[in-house]
Amino acid sequence: MRMVQSFLSFGKGYLAMEKFCMLMNMDLPSSRTFNIYKKKLCKYLVRSTVKSLNDVRSQVKSAYRSNSAITDIDVTFDGTWLTRVHSSEIGVGYVIDLLTGFVMDFEIMSKRCIECEHAKSGLGENSAEFHVWYEGHISACAINHVGSSCAMKQEAALKLWQISEDSGFRYTTLLSDGDAKTYQYLNTKEVYGPEIKIKKEECINHVSKRLGTSLRKAVKEWRATGVSLGGKSRGSLKEETIKKLSRYYQNAIRSNKGDVEAMKTAIYATLFHSISTDQKPQHFKCPTGNDSWCFFQAALARGEVPGPHVKHVKTPLKETHLAKIMPIYQRLASNELLQRCIRCVTQNSNESLHSIIWGKCSKEMSATLRRVTIAVCEFNFGTKIIRKFAKGKWACFK
Repeated sequence: MRMVQSFLSFGKGYLAMEKFCMLMNMDLPSSRTFNIYKKKLCKYLVRSTVKSLNDVRSQVKSAYRSNSAITDIDVTFDGTWLTRVHSSEIGVGYVIDLLTGFVMDFEIMSKRCIECEHAKSGLGENSAEFHVWYEGHISACAINHVGSSCAMKQEAALKLWQISEDSGFRYTTLLSDGDAKTYQYLNTKEVYGPEIKIKKEECINHVSKRLGTSLRKAVKEWRATGVSLGGKSRGSLKEETIKKLSRYYQNAIRSNKGDVEAMKTAIYATLFHSISTDQKPQHFKCPTGNDSWCFFQAALARGEVPGPHVKHVKTPLKETHLAKIMPIYQRLASNELLQRCIRCVTQNSNESLHSIIWGKCSKEMSATLRRVTIAVCEFNFGTKIIRKFAKGKWACFK
């Protein structure tokens, strides 16, 4: 059992254990034994996860200081697939509370059942024996999704939202990465009734990437018309400048958390600061005072003559480019978008969960629903549950 657990924790399977035993001159258990213990391990983890999720929900209730039967909370939702292309047979959807960072619930979607495949191969898919076998197997079949792999994310979200009230919560605010399909799908289904609409917030990491993507697209589109925005000359919209402008945009949002107008002013300040010259300084939106990041305003606050722009402006832009990129800034500095960024939250916890899941289930190799379940179960409390096995607590398998 411990060997099975060890190789699964490394993201490896029976073939890796077979090679290890061969090199170490150890007796090798059969693949059947490996799968039996994997099934038992998964069964225990699922049972323990139910208990741990109940503990998590109690902690979340306490964090929100709620005594009501149903608590409205803000969550981030995301989906991830086993394989890198959108033809995966297994996908995971999960909900993470924004306040505590705990996984509140998860749903694993599968289009594949290993036992069904073996039965079809051994008995024949159209045989009477297979149909008799399937009648007894259908309740335990791993297949819980029929349709495209892309639709797994929306269907997983729908299931999680539908059962949320059974756990004492309503997920009324959804943090997403800009993909509005799941958000729109949930509101279309009116999960909590027509009176309660789910609100959407934006991940500021993904929002800042939109600026870089839009600027690169603008460079290509204008190049197609014979107008060059890029190049190596000073003031051109080169890749290095685009990356810096994206970073400045994100910092402008992050440093003005909770104030939409301040965010907007700071965003435009980074743009006009970049097109300023000695002949035409445009620092009217830059922050004032001795500690201002703007060299021009800081010098004025100290009663000094500002230095040359060529020396101090690190991301220069030609003023002729302003009219061509201003629509991009207007769109990404709109009140509607910035209001969804008001709390400056990110989906970093999602990426953390992704790395844990696929670190134990490599995207380069095949995996079963059971194996993905084992990986997902470890997020909230790490290997705390697993460590019980290392201390010899195997009673649950007897």
